[in-house]
Amino acid sequence: FVAYRDQLEQQLAAIDGHSLRDASAAEDAFWQQRHAIAQEYLQHLPQLPLPEPSAAWGEHNLVDRYLNAGLPTAPPPTTADRDPPRPGQLDRVVDDLAFLRRVTLDTVGVPPSLAEIEAYLATESSAATSPSIDHSTDNSTGHSATTPRAERRTAAVARLLADERWADHWVSYWQDVLAENPNILKPKLNNTGPFRWWLSDALRLNKPMDRFATELIRMEGSPYAGAAAGFGWATENDLPMAEKAHIIAGAFLSIDMKCARCHDAPYHPWSQRDLFSLAAMLDNAPLKVPATSSVPRAFFDRRGDDAPIAVTLQPGEEVAPHWPHEVFAAHRPLVGTGVPQSEANPAQHLEPIAEFSPAPVDDGLLGRPRSPREELAALITRPENRRFAATIVNRLWTRWMGWGLVSDTDDWFEAEVRHPELLEYLSRELVASGYDLKHVAHLILTSRAYQRQALDQAHLYGPLAYTAPWRHRLTAEQVVDSLHHVAGVAMDTEAITFDPEASQRIENFLNLGEASRAWQLTSLSNERDRPSLSLPKAATIVECLEAFGWRQSRQSPLTHREQEANISQPGVVANGTLAGSLTRLTDHSLATQLALDSRTPAEFTERLFLAALTRAPSPGEQQVFVEQLETGFQDRHRQPPQTQPLPPPSRGFATWSNHFAVEANALLRQIEMEVAAGPAPTLRLASQWRERAEDAIWALVNSPEFQFVP
Repeated sequence: FVAYRDQLEQQLAAIDGHSLRDASAAEDAFWQQRHAIAQEYLQHLPQLPLPEPSAAWGEHNLVDRYLNAGLPTAPPPTTADRDPPRPGQLDRVVDDLAFLRRVTLDTVGVPPSLAEIEAYLATESSAATSPSIDHSTDNSTGHSATTPRAERRTAAVARLLADERWADHWVSYWQDVLAENPNILKPKLNNTGPFRWWLSDALRLNKPMDRFATELIRMEGSPYAGAAAGFGWATENDLPMAEKAHIIAGAFLSIDMKCARCHDAPYHPWSQRDLFSLAAMLDNAPLKVPATSSVPRAFFDRRGDDAPIAVTLQPGEEVAPHWPHEVFAAHRPLVGTGVPQSEANPAQHLEPIAEFSPAPVDDGLLGRPRSPREELAALITRPENRRFAATIVNRLWTRWMGWGLVSDTDDWFEAEVRHPELLEYLSRELVASGYDLKHVAHLILTSRAYQRQALDQAHLYGPLAYTAPWRHRLTAEQVVDSLHHVAGVAMDTEAITFDPEASQRIENFLNLGEASRAWQLTSLSNERDRPSLSLPKAATIVECLEAFGWRQSRQSPLTHREQEANISQPGVVANGTLAGSLTRLTDHSLATQLALDSRTPAEFTERLFLAALTRAPSPGEQQVFVEQLETGFQDRHRQPPQTQPLPPPSRGFATWSNHFAVEANALLRQIEMEVAAGPAPTLRLASQWRERAEDAIWALVNSPEFQFVP
């Protein structure tokens, strides 16, 4: 039965993939016309000056050329308490395996497998096929040369950008930014629908970013089945589209309108009317201001002239759909103006867009009149609105480098623009490529800046802090997915629902299916607090996710999570049920096969280090591990009983319709104990040696190195 089910699911997935691609292709002609308009617009922009190569900093491509132009060429002054590094000391790239680990984690969310490592190291220089990046440098500075290493890395980048796991890694980012917050119980109670599958599909198809934003804003399809319409849910909210307007402005324009939800923003130049006019565009109709979305008059009576806020939009007043271009056009980063970066300062980082006209440029291409909602999508993504492309580029850069080309990812008002010419160059590249995010990703990932050794920004002087990636931790989803990936064990959860028998109305109960990647988890809370409504397998994963900064509930948008170390993190990895189960050598784990196939303890140790940390062990590490593993290594093989495994017993299941029953509580208690006990170990290895091998794996995944991007 299990084999038949897996085969059927594969067939359905293939059919679904074909249908998805066919449906997406139906609008390709429209987007080709839009992108032709955008490329024509670029031809009318002033040419971006190309800086001279830097004598102090090496380069691989034009990303480095523009970045290096803003970097110091001489060392900063020495102070009494520190001797700062010279530029040349920071211009060193990571070694091959560290690069492979970094780029694999950054693109697909998990470390490279042993097969990927072997293929990467075996890549010949002639195997690289990408013509767009053809330079690399050694660890000296200044001069560039074509090298086998550069071509090997370029080939790895191209392979990873074509990997469908790209979508699995990036869904969780957009879930936070767009506040995707489904609840499997009473999903319409001020939650969103599960538009996670629309995110996954769009990323898997690599939809152009202007199309990505447009389809989200159009909010079409079934909100229950994972379509973009789920973004529009916010029931039990007095004005749902005002909340969505705030999210869209931050996600795609880096404009923070949160304060304008109930009053005029006290520290930004936009009013509540600006936000509500956007909300009316999303709602396709004028909106009346509810009393619950305004500060009560009593507040001002108490504060008098000392009130820090103003209310210029009164309850009951009607706001028509309108694009507040005067506000949006007046605040954008200083890009492509020819102002030397050395002369720029935060006060000069904003300039107006001349004559930003809201007139549509593409009426009729969809064969129907545009609604205000579609007009909003077109205005946000049109090429004249250079803020959109710059925002997307800055999001990509910030996630990988740890610091932004603009200092604040979500709010550019009075933000510092660190490298305006580089921001403009990458923004134009995004538009010229047809808003292909992977094109810009390729430029960044093959740059020398990305490949430099990671920095501890807290100990660097000024501009030198913005030369390379900042050292950063894995996200919560990466920790969970990497544990499963290194163990070679598929994620195992129940169906994420309280109604597995599907007897209840879909308006009251969602079924998000069994999770195979961490982004597919959601809040497991329920209003009953009974064991019969628990999901023990999923709960072990959620426990680990929460320890590393994942949010069960996303009531508001967020770009940067709290990821600082806390006492829960070592506890959940060292002693938690999930890590304990994944470090056990079972019949289905990768480490078991490595243990059976390795010819010596040294070979087994080396393969474990490569699988977990993407590097070979040091001589000292090799000695410690071999000493622990050599006893009993030659006699580790065991012949398991030649019996067919029995299928799991049918015990029924707890569901909403029977969760009051005592038997349902008893069943879930039993399952909780089974999950806590973990899977049965393999019988193909001697137990004493197996336990030492499990300790070796445990030590590697509990090392701080495992939880950081190199």
